[in-house]
Formats: sequence, C-alpha cells, structure tokens
Amino acid sequence: MQPNWLLIYRIDGNVLVLTLSRTGTYNYLFKK
Repeated sequence: MQPNWLLIYRIDGNVLVLTLSRTGTYNYLFKK
C-alpha cells in the first residue's frame, strides 16, 4: 500500500502557501 500525502494550504495576505506532508500508510496510522 502506498503512503498517504496530506496537502495543507493557507493564504497569507496575497500569498498561497502549500505544504505537502507524508503521513504514512492507512494501516500505520490506524494500527490495522
């Protein structure tokens, strides 16, 4: 199973800030 990615964004004035974070697999996150 491929790791999941979480995209976080915020708008700071007129600038869009994007952050891509690797969260691990679903099984790892939920211990299944």
